[in-house]
Amino acid sequence: MRLRSGRRQKADDRPEEDNRPAADNRPEVPAATPGLAVALRDVRRAYGRGARTVHALAGVGLALPLDTFTAVMGPPGSGRSTFLHSAAGLDRPSAGSVCLGGTETTGMNPPTRTDR
Repeated sequence: MRLRSGRRQKADDRPEEDNRPAADNRPEVPAATPGLAVALRDVRRAYGRGARTVHALAGVGLALPLDTFTAVMGPPGSGRSTFLHSAAGLDRPSAGSVCLGGTETTGMNPPTRTDR
C-alpha cells in the first residue's frame, strides 16, 4: 500500500507552499492534535486465529493535516480498505489508536465511533 499526499490549491489555482519534511526525516505521529484530520498510531488489524491469522495492517502510523488530500494506492490485498475503514472509524483496530479531528475514537462503541 502506498499513500500519496498533497495540498489543496487555493481558489486562484496557485498551489500552497509544501512544508512537509523529507521522507527520511519524518516526525513521529503526534497524539490527538486538533490541527489533524486523522492520526493513526501503531494501528494493527488481524483477522482469524492461530496459523490462519492474516495481518492486514501491521503498525501503521500516519498523520494527515486538515485541508489536505491523500490518495491510497496499492495492489489487491495490500490493506487499502482495512486502512480506510480503520481511519474512518468503521472498523476497530486490533491494536493501536485512531484520532479523528483530535478525538480518540479507538475505545468508542461502534455507533458513537461512526457518528463523528
